[in-house]
Amino acid sequence: MDAHAFDIAFETSTRSASLAIGHAGSVSVERLADNVAHASDLLPLLAESLLKKGLKREHMRSVHVGLGPGSFTGLRVGCSIALGLAEGLQVPLCGVPSIAATAWANLQPGERGTVVLDARGGALYLATYLRQETGLVTERSPSRFKVADAKALELSEGIMLGESRALGILFGEERPGYPRRADTGPDAGALLYLGLRQMERDGATDAGDVRPLYMADFGA
Repeated sequence: MDAHAFDIAFETSTRSASLAIGHAGSVSVERLADNVAHASDLLPLLAESLLKKGLKREHMRSVHVGLGPGSFTGLRVGCSIALGLAEGLQVPLCGVPSIAATAWANLQPGERGTVVLDARGGALYLATYLRQETGLVTERSPSRFKVADAKALELSEGIMLGESRALGILFGEERPGYPRRADTGPDAGALLYLGLRQMERDGATDAGDVRPLYMADFGA
């Protein structure tokens, strides 16, 4: 194994964008301030982080990126940077739903969680996962629902994750069987872990499939 090899992940679906670098069995995560532009500052953050660690781009082994759903501009920037690095350095690329990274980062093994995000326009994004020791089982794939339809869904009992605003729209007051962990979001470290597992299982993501889920058709 190349002692200099490392993997990176970008998570830009929220205002607090993050970068993870996995090297020599450990993962470090750096975050941009909420008021910093993803486009102009994410690559400098990567360059600075690599310099501090004594790592060089030519030793990059794979690139992972969060696909959302989330910030329209942030997701486009993250996908564009990841695509450019993967093509320029000729390394594998992996796209992972940011909503899954939220579940992995905020659930304990054995817990079930439904992530709820505000999709704007009177709609919500929902996805349900069962957290295991080494991965997630997807029980409800990321989907977009009108609020009325979301309220009518039969959800498995478990932890409710995501934005306070979105949880309030869906549930109002907290209910028995559905405890909340509000204002929880994705983390580049969690995304890197899931990406590496996904790549081991399914291989790299085709470049044409690395696009924001924010723009995809989730459902009615």
